[in-house]
Amino acid sequence: MLNRNAAAAAPQIFSARLRAYRSPSIVEFLRIGFYAFTAWRRRRRERKELNDFLASDHRIAADIGYRHRQQ
Repeated sequence: MLNRNAAAAAPQIFSARLRAYRSPSIVEFLRIGFYAFTAWRRRRRERKELNDFLASDHRIAADIGYRHRQQ
C-alpha cells in the first residue's frame, strides 16, 4: 500500500499527538487531589477500625500475631 501520500498524512498524525500531551486543567487537578485525599482517609479509617477490633478481641488478635503491647 505505497499509494498513500505521506505528506498529507503527517499533519493528522502530528495533531493527534498534540491532543495526547495536553496539560490537565485545574478542575482535573483538583478532582485527582480530592480522590487521593478521600482514598487516604478511607484507608486510615479502615486501619483504625481494624486496630479497634483487634484490641477488643484478644483471641482473634493472637491468631494473626497482633501484639497488644509494644516491647
